[in-house]
Amino acid sequence: MFRAAILPKLGAPEVLTPPLSSAQGTILHGGSLVFVSDGGLYRAALEAFEAELIAAEPLFEPVHAGSWIAARRSAQGGAPSHPDAIVLLPDDPARPRVVVPGQGLGIDPGHTAAVIASLDDGSIRRVDLASGEVAATSARLGGSMDPMMSPPIAVSPGGRQILVMETDGERGPASLVLHDLGSGDRKIMVGPIPAPSWVLGMFTPAGDVLVQVMRLGDSPRYTLSRLPKSGVLATLVDLAVAQPQSLPAFVTPDVVALPLSLVAHPIATYGPVDLVLVPLSGSAQIPVTKTGDVRGRARATSTALLVEGGSVLISVPRR
Repeated sequence: MFRAAILPKLGAPEVLTPPLSSAQGTILHGGSLVFVSDGGLYRAALEAFEAELIAAEPLFEPVHAGSWIAARRSAQGGAPSHPDAIVLLPDDPARPRVVVPGQGLGIDPGHTAAVIASLDDGSIRRVDLASGEVAATSARLGGSMDPMMSPPIAVSPGGRQILVMETDGERGPASLVLHDLGSGDRKIMVGPIPAPSWVLGMFTPAGDVLVQVMRLGDSPRYTLSRLPKSGVLATLVDLAVAQPQSLPAFVTPDVVALPLSLVAHPIATYGPVDLVLVPLSGSAQIPVTKTGDVRGRARATSTALLVEGGSVLISVPRR
């Protein structure tokens, strides 16, 4: 049995809109909006009417990484679905940027390390976010994967282990794999799951693993489960609706938030998406927004619950 969850107290959602109409991938960083638009990566103060160009190159999907902004770079200026490297831009202009070949990206919860995986050669590198130093690790991705997928990587506190999806062939069965970056040990935690499918994992503060499994096709089924150290999966969410792919954010040690579609469209396998709270005790899910058009991924800060990665940023203040 898991302990009963204490729900966070949240205010009304607020939508923050970048000043450029073509904005995508919007995040909150250093009290400003950072987003992708024509010509590169931009930054704008909240409620500003102008934006500053901070990187004139084909970057997309920026991510908050402590005192850095991490973003994928399009291969030779190509489509965003074909990245060739992760670029880390420091807040301090006196520090050099860091460019690491790869497509998969994860940041540890304390913003001390970034982990970057290459779907081209299977290499996994770790970036120390205090020094900016890049180190090769003993871990390597197994199998192969379509580079267009660029799955998010869950990084353990301290950045010594990761959870990542691997597939048998570019579009084959998917497995959730635990990698130890020091020893190179590799362990399949869940799977393989028949294609078409995806599976993601997330470390919990209690040392368990949250597992998302999405079985696609004509009869989609999504589950969010908790995998304790005993090894017996406990299902928290079970939905016959296709879901967006993102890692959950811990709002409290016992409650996560993520965009979910709780009901299907009458004539489709997907439905309206809102930001939803999921207690790890297994009690009912609680929608935070009610617009049905949420796009992006959740991130929790000490003052707000955010949805980042879309054309706008949604901020839900903590009370």
